[in-house]
Amino acid sequence: MNQKKTILIADSGSTKTAWVLLKGDDKYELETPGINPYYQNSQDIRAALASNTQFIQIIVQKIDQVYFYGAGCSVAANNQLVLQALRPFFPYAQIAIAHDMLAAARALCGQTPGIACILGTGSNSCFFDGEEITSQFDNLGFWLGDEGSGGYLGKQLVTAWFHKEMPESLWQLFADTYQIDRDIVLDCVYKQPYPNRYLASFSVFLKTNIQNPWCEELVSSSFKLFLERYVVNYPKSEQVDIHFLGSVALHYREILIASTKHLGLRPGKLMGSAIEGLSLYHQN
Repeated sequence: MNQKKTILIADSGSTKTAWVLLKGDDKYELETPGINPYYQNSQDIRAALASNTQFIQIIVQKIDQVYFYGAGCSVAANNQLVLQALRPFFPYAQIAIAHDMLAAARALCGQTPGIACILGTGSNSCFFDGEEITSQFDNLGFWLGDEGSGGYLGKQLVTAWFHKEMPESLWQLFADTYQIDRDIVLDCVYKQPYPNRYLASFSVFLKTNIQNPWCEELVSSSFKLFLERYVVNYPKSEQVDIHFLGSVALHYREILIASTKHLGLRPGKLMGSAIEGLSLYHQN
C-alpha cells in the first residue's frame, strides 16, 4: 500500500455501516447507520451521512481512495445510486463500490479458497477461489429468502407468537416484553421503512432466552435451512472452510458451529464485522 495515500473503507449492512480510515500507520474507526440502496435513494443516504458528526469529522481530511462494500450493491443501478450519494463528500477521491459479499470473502478468506457466509440482518453466501467470487446463489432478499438471518429469525418468532406456536410461558414473556398487536406489526412491516430491521430487532428475544429448547430449536433449524439450501450445494463444500460474518453468526456461534459440523462441513472463521479483515486486505 502507498503509505502516502489516505484510504477510507466502508462495510455496510442494512442496520449499520462500519468505517475505517487508513492514513499511514494510523487507523480511525467509526460507525454510521446502515445503507441499503434497495430501501434508500441517493438523497436519503446523503442526508443520513451529513447528519452524522463522526462522519463529518472524517471527511474534512483529504481522502484519496474510498472502498464502499454494501448490502444491495450487486447491480449497476444500485452502485450508481450509492456513488451519487458519496461523490459530494469525496469530490477528488477514487471511489469503488462493491457488494458486501465481496467484502466478506476478502475479509474471511484472504487469498485462500473458501465459502464465505453473511448472517446479519440479512443473509448471503458465495464460493471464493482466493481471488474472486466464482459461484453464488441468487439472494432473494428479505421477503423470499434471508434464511438464518436476524430478519428471518424475527419473522419466524413473531409469526409463531401470533399463532401461539410456542410454550405458554414463553408466549406470555414475549407479550410482556414487546406489547405488540397485529395492527402495530402489520403497519411496521408493510407501511414503514426497513421491515427487515424491525423484525430483526425481535431476534434479541431468542438470544436472551436461548436456554429455552424452543428458542434453541428455532435458531438451529433456521441455520440448518440456510446451510442446506445454499452452502452444501457449492462445489467442494466439504473440502474447504465455511466462514461466517455478522452479528447473528457471532451471537449464536455455538449453535452455528454445531449445525455446520452436523452437515459434515468444516467451520472456519467467525467475525462480527468485516472491517478488520478489510483493513488488512487493503493495506496489503
